[in-house]
Amino acid sequence: TPRGHRLIAPNGVGSRASSRGRGCGPRPMASPWSRIFESRGAKHVDVVRDVPISLGSCPSSLGTAPGPSASGAVGSSNWTTAESSADAAGGPSLAFPSNVIITSKYTLLNFVPKNIWEQLHKAANSYFLAISFVMFLGNSTNLFEGTINFASTFATLVVMMTFSAVIAALDDRQRHLADAATNSQSAVRVCCVNQPATAEPGTVGVSATQRCGQPLVEEVQWKDIRVGDVLVVKGESEFPADLVPLACSGDEGSCYVSTANLDGETNLKIKSALKITQDSLCSCRTGSVSIASVSGATAGAPGSREEDEDDDVEDVVAGGESPGTMGMPLLDKAVRHLATFRGSIRAEAPQKSIHNFTGSLSVNAIRGKAPGVPTEAALGPQQLLLRGTQLRNTAWCLGIVVYTGSETRMAMNSRAAPSKVANIERTINRVMMVVVGTQAGLALVCDMFYNLTLDSFLRLWYLYPSAQPKEFILPSWVASWFTFFVLFSNLMPISLYATMEVCNFAQAFFLQNDLEMYDEEQDCPAKARSTNLGHELGQVSYIFSDKTGTLTQNVMELKQVSIAGRIFGAVGGAAGFQGARSIEEACREDGDFARSVDDFFEVLAVAHTVVVTEDQSGALNYEAESPDEGALVEAAAGVGWRFVGRKGQAMTIDRGTNSLSQSFTYTVLALNAFTSARKRQSVIVSRPSGELVLLVKGADNVMLERAAKVDGSVPGHLTAFAEHGLRTLLLGRRLLPKEEFDKFREEYAKAQVVIDNREEALAAVAETIERDLEVVGVTAIEDKLQVGVEETIERVRAAGIKLWVLTGDKLETARNIGFSTRVLSSEMYILVLEASPGESHAVLDRVQHDLLPKAAEAAREGKSVALLVTGQALEEVSAVGRDAEFLKLAMDCCVVIACRVSPSQKAQMVRLVRTTVKPTPVTLAIGDGANDVPMIQEAQVGVGISGREGKQAVNSADFGIAQFRFLQRLLLVHGRWNYRRACKFTLYSFWKNAVLVLLLFYYSFASGFAGTSLFEDWVRASYNIILSAPIIAVGVFDKDVMPREALSNPELYETGRLGLDLNSMKIAETLLSAFIHSGAILIMIVYAVPHFTGSGTGDYFTFGTGVYTWLIVTMNYRVAFLTTTWNWLIGLMLGLSFLSYVVFLLVYCYIRWDVSVFSIWMYDVPARMASTPIFWIGCMVAPALALVMDTLKTYMLHEFFPDRRDLILETAGNACWKSDTSAVGPPGPTQKSGKKTLATVSPIVAEKLCTPKAPSSFVLDHPEGPPRQVSGLQAAHPTAGDASLMDGLPASGRTVRQTPARSSGSNGSRRPQGKGAKTDPEIGSPPKSEERVNRPWDSQFSQQALPSFQFVLTARVTFGVAASVSLLLLIVGWIASALSDSVRYVALHYDGDEPSTPLYPDAFEVTNSENTLCPVVGGRSNVCEFSVKIAQDMPAPIWVDFSVDPFYQNYPTYLNSYSRQELKGEISSPPSLTKCTPPSSRRTPANERIFPCGLQATSLFNDTFTFFDSDRKRLNMDLSGIAWKTDLEMVSNPEGYPDRPRPGISWLFQRYPRTIPRQSGTRTEAFVVWLRPSATPQTHKRYGVLHESLAAGQTIFVRIEANFPVSELGARKQLVLTAGGSIGGPDDGLSLFLIVSGILCGVAACVVLAIRLCCGRQQGALQRRCVAIANGCEEEALASQVRPTTNADEFSPPARLPGTCATPPPEAPEAEEPHRDDAPRSCGSGGSP
Repeated sequence: TPRGHRLIAPNGVGSRASSRGRGCGPRPMASPWSRIFESRGAKHVDVVRDVPISLGSCPSSLGTAPGPSASGAVGSSNWTTAESSADAAGGPSLAFPSNVIITSKYTLLNFVPKNIWEQLHKAANSYFLAISFVMFLGNSTNLFEGTINFASTFATLVVMMTFSAVIAALDDRQRHLADAATNSQSAVRVCCVNQPATAEPGTVGVSATQRCGQPLVEEVQWKDIRVGDVLVVKGESEFPADLVPLACSGDEGSCYVSTANLDGETNLKIKSALKITQDSLCSCRTGSVSIASVSGATAGAPGSREEDEDDDVEDVVAGGESPGTMGMPLLDKAVRHLATFRGSIRAEAPQKSIHNFTGSLSVNAIRGKAPGVPTEAALGPQQLLLRGTQLRNTAWCLGIVVYTGSETRMAMNSRAAPSKVANIERTINRVMMVVVGTQAGLALVCDMFYNLTLDSFLRLWYLYPSAQPKEFILPSWVASWFTFFVLFSNLMPISLYATMEVCNFAQAFFLQNDLEMYDEEQDCPAKARSTNLGHELGQVSYIFSDKTGTLTQNVMELKQVSIAGRIFGAVGGAAGFQGARSIEEACREDGDFARSVDDFFEVLAVAHTVVVTEDQSGALNYEAESPDEGALVEAAAGVGWRFVGRKGQAMTIDRGTNSLSQSFTYTVLALNAFTSARKRQSVIVSRPSGELVLLVKGADNVMLERAAKVDGSVPGHLTAFAEHGLRTLLLGRRLLPKEEFDKFREEYAKAQVVIDNREEALAAVAETIERDLEVVGVTAIEDKLQVGVEETIERVRAAGIKLWVLTGDKLETARNIGFSTRVLSSEMYILVLEASPGESHAVLDRVQHDLLPKAAEAAREGKSVALLVTGQALEEVSAVGRDAEFLKLAMDCCVVIACRVSPSQKAQMVRLVRTTVKPTPVTLAIGDGANDVPMIQEAQVGVGISGREGKQAVNSADFGIAQFRFLQRLLLVHGRWNYRRACKFTLYSFWKNAVLVLLLFYYSFASGFAGTSLFEDWVRASYNIILSAPIIAVGVFDKDVMPREALSNPELYETGRLGLDLNSMKIAETLLSAFIHSGAILIMIVYAVPHFTGSGTGDYFTFGTGVYTWLIVTMNYRVAFLTTTWNWLIGLMLGLSFLSYVVFLLVYCYIRWDVSVFSIWMYDVPARMASTPIFWIGCMVAPALALVMDTLKTYMLHEFFPDRRDLILETAGNACWKSDTSAVGPPGPTQKSGKKTLATVSPIVAEKLCTPKAPSSFVLDHPEGPPRQVSGLQAAHPTAGDASLMDGLPASGRTVRQTPARSSGSNGSRRPQGKGAKTDPEIGSPPKSEERVNRPWDSQFSQQALPSFQFVLTARVTFGVAASVSLLLLIVGWIASALSDSVRYVALHYDGDEPSTPLYPDAFEVTNSENTLCPVVGGRSNVCEFSVKIAQDMPAPIWVDFSVDPFYQNYPTYLNSYSRQELKGEISSPPSLTKCTPPSSRRTPANERIFPCGLQATSLFNDTFTFFDSDRKRLNMDLSGIAWKTDLEMVSNPEGYPDRPRPGISWLFQRYPRTIPRQSGTRTEAFVVWLRPSATPQTHKRYGVLHESLAAGQTIFVRIEANFPVSELGARKQLVLTAGGSIGGPDDGLSLFLIVSGILCGVAACVVLAIRLCCGRQQGALQRRCVAIANGCEEEALASQVRPTTNADEFSPPARLPGTCATPPPEAPEAEEPHRDDAPRSCGSGGSP
């Protein structure tokens, strides 16, 4: 490598590394989107590594070009490699990763394939991809008949997946930006300008003969740091990689490190450089190298200090300082000495443990001295500075990089959070299985009908000329089943996932910007790290909570002590320990007791790892690894045992008061650190008298096991302290004989240098000496509760959520904390389960025969049950595999408190509930420390608290909050909102698709069960896209109750907890609703068909698009009905939905797409559709009928079966709901200054008035104590705090700065800083407090406080809706009847059977001729004449139409049997004729080619009609103007037609000479009219128009030449004359339907009114008025009304809800409510509201 790293393989075989040398010049930064993987996926070099301590080459810009490395390679590389060719031994090829950290999921290269792969893991997306492929097979192969164009479904899938991909890209872009910001941070690296020299054989890097001329510092970016780099880290900066410190500015090379970002602990840790490197670099015992000036003098140039280097070395004397370094700042000196420093570090292979590190450091002889044997020293966790941790209270630290990038401890521990599937997603997946089953069932029904009726359709010559069905590869019944299965594929909502992702993204945004969950003191907003779990917050059944730091503040104070059987101090009162004076008085009275006090406080003052910093005022500041330890040391100082500081192994203790204190020095000989497994800490010290003593403190259970003798009062005192909720520690000691200590020290020294399992070895050695202890006392520490914990727990319990508190405290402590936090109450029946080791069977016996019966008895008595269980009891239960018995007991309890549990046991309990309880509940785990991470990640929802234990819990959780009290808003407000929103858009998505598919199912009965879709393919494909925006708005903004109501009535939470809004009943109700709504639309369609056909718009495309429009209007109405809270954005989304539909029609229907997948018959459809009055009638009637049905059903449910939400919503005080368009700010001119009312402030201000701001739960200072500036520390060396070497480096880029040469005696003063520069923390005042950069966006939008109004369905609203719709239907029905009566018509049935359902049921047929019918016999034409007497005046123009019924032009085989190219006049080559099926539609029996081909061109209706008046004068009938002009424009004859003869082609005029003129050919309007297929089997087409009026009583003669045979079809033919009217037909069925519907709606309105007046339920009341009157107390109904913002249980049992653990919640903070005259009153003497 550039440093000559030597890599040692596991078998000990070394391989010399060789790589390309690397300069320090700038490298262009890659774009975040174009960067490819560097660290992600890198394989770790899992071998022990040797890292030489030597400087790399500086860039050539300083005058010396970077020379080649030992391997001869030059350049720059992202990877530091060790190539096997560089070593004779031929070791393996190894690589160190770069220091680039990538947390993003995607790159530019892998985004598309990876995102597609992820999205295809969603069931619906995989389903539609599979369906699209099946559709493709149906369209392109002979497997089955594909009636749906696969491109339409696939395009919709692409749109939806693209939408989801955009959301994923936006989300990942934030990660890219964060990665770029992290990787481009600046660091300071030391490099060297080498003097030209020849390297010695067998050496790498900077050898002993390759002289370092100029040690320089350069600024580099983090991503450019490599293993072996020597870095200088300035105070208050993060370490960019894992380093081993070589020298630090602290006393004896110590430094303080904050590891909060890594392990979650905010207390500073002590790290230190080894004494051998600290002394070599920072003492005066090394040679020196002159440093060139900034002017750029090259190494070895005349006049430089390099000439006199040897003289300088000779000037070094023991204990003295060379002239070149005298007066130089310590950092400058250390950097200069690096040039001559030789050594190497052997480090262990990369691993995850942040608390363990093993290695060794070898220091060679210093240049200028005779070579000697290298000195080795062991490296441990104290010598590893981890990436992500921060250097605190230390000016600088010089270290060498040992791990980079993905091999750093931070990266190896930053595993991705486990994938969690939301409960709603599981429900959706199950519903999708039901949907697929339903789809398969519908397909099977149609398949049965198809096969049962197939024979009758085979007789239809125009569909099957050969009377044989189309042959498929699959069996007939299987092929037809696939046809229908594909047709009904829209039953699965393709837009559901995209809708859910957008809503989840928006809900997470609102959660993170909620000012009510923002802790201003910590500048900490709520955090949503898993957007897909937002609605899970509304379904939580179990909460698993840590105690310390979660329920409490983690601010420790020593409150009481037990010494020699006596208790001192008191709980409560002033801060700190209040027993010092009592102890002092007791010591004066009893000398023996005074010795016991000294023994007690000696342990507190000496047995710890606290370090002391001293500010400029001389005040001591204690930096402890845990809050408990700091509290004990501070308390000891207050009693007279004042820890002053430590120097090396020596600790200084001042005993006595400040004026009479005496200093004593203890020497620390060994330290056995505290671990979660050991639960104790011990030190061996040498007293000032020379005695060796072991001082121990730890948990009572482990200390009592190791005690030789225990005072009888200790157990009682432990219990007494625990009853006050105090944390206890036992203190012990033992005097050590020198022989025992010498033996221990020998074993201890061996364990310290063990490379593998060093921690276990040290623990085993400590176990041998920590025995036979003398207990000297007990400490009792108070951990204060957070603000709002009690109220939050009460509301959580009132919501019916079971709470499990998991803590490491004693049983008694946990019990009392439970009462103080209101987890426990005096009304509860409390069960206790504890055990000793080996009592497994006894524990099970007690659970089965004692606790379970007691719990059942308490439940029968209506009491809530609580269980207290110890960790040991849990171990005993798990040891015999009987967890189910324990869980059965725990499920009968509302509260479970587990004591003395380990982090793994916490996760085990969460896993037990998740995997065993059925149905699987939603579990939530909340904690604040790194020890809570397993529990948080095991739970379905993990919530981390950003508290005094750092951010590890938040970083591992799904959601983060600053305080426990925010949990109630997170669950009861955001969780409930998100759940109800998700249920709304989920049910709506299934409902709207069910309505669509049911209409397709109904249409199968009118299309011969052949699989024809009612809607054109691309129109149908737009369905989910057009309807997405409105329901997304509802899923984002809808709120049924305001936060105040949700918090005041936590019982509302049961909706999500019990899954009431999305379950099998709701799904069944949704499908039933879809069936009813689709039935209403079907009835409207049936009555509208005659009017569409009569107006010339009854073709398949126009009719289907018209019905589709009715469907769009009805679906958007449904969204409006589901919306509770209306704001302008919801209205905008509804408008955008309609606008997008209009735009779609304009683009699709008015641009001539020359693409085969688009239908040519959709052109100009919207204009034709909009010109028909029946279309607009349907647009009004369809949603109106749906509105009445939905309103009436919902009102009846609310009236007779109200739920809690209905009652609260009816009576909620609307002060905070006032719609206000004013912006947030000062009162407007109409408001009175000085006083705000809820009706006159903006929604945001009103919400704040409704929910007052609570104080922070934590002490208002910094969690780690007041931030201290490095300038405030008094260092041992006068220049230790001088870091001016790094001053002046630019903010960005890579430039090199030379270390300044200082003259002897320099005071290290700095030059003045420029204007605007930051004040140097070393010499200036601390910077001002920074702005709250994390404060959420305070706007109406982000606070969900847009001006809005709420829709509440009441009896008045229901009556108004029913009455209004009734009036509308009656008016429209009367208008339709009038228009229908204005139509004059004559219907002549002249061939076939009598129609069972004539086109116009009320039309009378006038037939008066010699022939009753005019059939086609034997395929020959038949000419008949009919006389018709006109009954009513028929003004011109009179439309002449013909009808063939049934004639299945909507049969898929017939519908698609045409050639697009041939209709455009192109004589296609044979391959393009495949769409003209069957073959008989392409060739005549004489093998002539049919042009144009297809069934439509071979089955043209060719009867002719001629009209004569009574005088036998021919009436003028115009055959033009009957076809759409746009259709005529799309049809053309071939070039040269008809003049150019084309042999072998059968033309239209040849086959239909009476209908198709030779000159016009395919452009004949009769043919064009026939090409536009009819939507129903009642094929009704326009033939011509009579321009002469006919008078009543006039007789006309009709001559019919019948050429179109129908006798074999079972059809009949009619001739229809129509005049007048604009509705399109004379049918009165529509008007009758509308009038009857209007009458029924009026009856419904009367029923609602009668219920309201006679037996109505008062708003918010459960009791009905008729019941109250029947009881003789009319006022009782009024008294039962629930007032808003009062106790939520006024309408529920006061104790708890049946079957839940809910208790009456506390009242939410609310604004003062004015007096109400209709306040509840009691009825009678003993009545109460």
